[in-house]
Amino acid sequence: MGIEDNSPAAAPLLPKAQMAVPALTKAAPVLSCLLYMSVSVAMTFVNKYTMQVFPLSNIVMIMQMLATWMILQPLRPILGFRPFSLARARQFLYITVMYTASTAFALIGLKTLNVPMYNVIKRLTPMIVLVFKAIVRKHWPPVQIIASVVMVVVGCIVAGVGDLMFDLSGYVFCLLSCACQAAYLLLVEFKGTRAHGPVSSQEMLYYNCITSIPLLILLVLADGEASSLPGAYATGIQTHGA
Repeated sequence: MGIEDNSPAAAPLLPKAQMAVPALTKAAPVLSCLLYMSVSVAMTFVNKYTMQVFPLSNIVMIMQMLATWMILQPLRPILGFRPFSLARARQFLYITVMYTASTAFALIGLKTLNVPMYNVIKRLTPMIVLVFKAIVRKHWPPVQIIASVVMVVVGCIVAGVGDLMFDLSGYVFCLLSCACQAAYLLLVEFKGTRAHGPVSSQEMLYYNCITSIPLLILLVLADGEASSLPGAYATGIQTHGA
């Protein structure tokens, strides 16, 4: 016969462990939101500093795409998406173009816009998606959601009027980035999954990285960034150090 442990200290262990799971489940959305917010803000500041040190946006994008691909490639079996397929890449080409354009316009806009204004304007993307969905589906969202979107738009207008460092080109490129990002999200939702089967966000990012690199290389050669690379690199090292 075994010896039962009837001590009061041993009994609560299992119930506490069982209670911890629902608590973590409830906290997961909040933690996810905080992580997204932190990464998004950090990414904006890093991109802004990069554009000040090395103002060749398309070359920066190529390096970002290469770095992302090098991270995703070894993780592909763990994340569970299929190897790269040229036929599948062609199917996602129009989505990749919107993704690349959105990122490129955002980097160009960050050259002249300050970080707070950039973040405010980028909040307009959900409004574009919301309005487009409402027009296509002929069904407007609840009043509370519409009121929230209107408040965001009003906030953008007020912030723009009070921007002491107003730069029209920065606003234009940032708004173009919002439009392309909204188009990207809508294409993924309405066309990508429906036409090509379920696609995870990791797989879509994987294809975006690989297929955008040739487009960016052509753009670098066309706009003269390739010839500006040695001078920009030397200036960055001289001004900011290695």
